[in-house]
Amino acid sequence: MLIFHYYMDNKTFNNRLAILFILFVFLAVIYVSRLVYIQIWRNDYYVTEAHKQYSIKSDMANDRGRILAQNKIAGPTAVAESVDEKILKNGKEIINSKRVYVLGEIGAKVLGYFGHTNDSYRGQYGIEKYYNDILERGEGDIYANLFAELFAEVEGNTFSNLDNRRGDIVLTTDIEASRFLYKTLNEIHNEWKADIVGGIIMDP
Repeated sequence: MLIFHYYMDNKTFNNRLAILFILFVFLAVIYVSRLVYIQIWRNDYYVTEAHKQYSIKSDMANDRGRILAQNKIAGPTAVAESVDEKILKNGKEIINSKRVYVLGEIGAKVLGYFGHTNDSYRGQYGIEKYYNDILERGEGDIYANLFAELFAEVEGNTFSNLDNRRGDIVLTTDIEASRFLYKTLNEIHNEWKADIVGGIIMDP
């Protein structure tokens, strides 16, 4: 009787252990399925909802890449870059991204400008337009989904690839030379009342 009772106790224990294991596997499957659903199928929706709760970011400059020119003292220096301005409105933080051109009118013909076209913002002239595909970075890239990339077996290192999604343009144009040319052309224009003036700086 004792041996039979011991056998029954072990069998009951194993049955209960099996039930617990099945329950654990069932809950794990539900959890992973929910994670896949949220991270992959509904990722855009939840990112948007999260932003509505805490901040709203304009889709203008959108962390666009910088344009840099040469500076003999400080090295390559940004002459066009995106700047975020934070504004509190109705309890929400609104981040207004705008494009700033540090030198103003100096080099404007070369740099071009960033503006609105067909319900979107992109480079409209000069460097901004010609290298727009390199300078721009979409919202989806900013919120890179690590889980989705790993699940989809994206090639390459996920973390190292993040830096490659944004492009900065480095020009050979010298800032001081541009200032000198701009000043000289203005003096000639004012002195001779010319309709159009232009100049070229060459390194002999």
